[in-house]
Amino acid sequence: MIPAACVAFCLSSSVSLAGTFDCKIATSGEAQGWIAQEIKVEHGEKVFVTDDIILYTAQKAVEGKLSRENANVIVFTWEVRSKDITNQEVRMTYRLTVQKANGAAQISATPLGYANSFMAQGACTTA
Repeated sequence: MIPAACVAFCLSSSVSLAGTFDCKIATSGEAQGWIAQEIKVEHGEKVFVTDDIILYTAQKAVEGKLSRENANVIVFTWEVRSKDITNQEVRMTYRLTVQKANGAAQISATPLGYANSFMAQGACTTA
């Protein structure tokens, strides 16, 4: 038999994982073309991410992953197939890290097969 305290803790832990993260990101320079200013992450049994770049290229939300979560941060990752200014296909990997204490967010976008990456910061709220 599972102790009541364990059941309550286990259930509350899994419930706290779910939710919607609405993120406002301040992009500048080269990051503007690769990182959206508004990102929405829906986190339940699965993770779905949507933003203007995703809607333009995929026409719907893409599935992501919960990469890491601890007492301080939650990290989501996802991949988007896009095209650069020369119309060549580029696969971008994204990593969004959200600080649980204050909602501060950092996002990186890395084109697979290239050495460079793009970074931006912002803030997320949860619903």
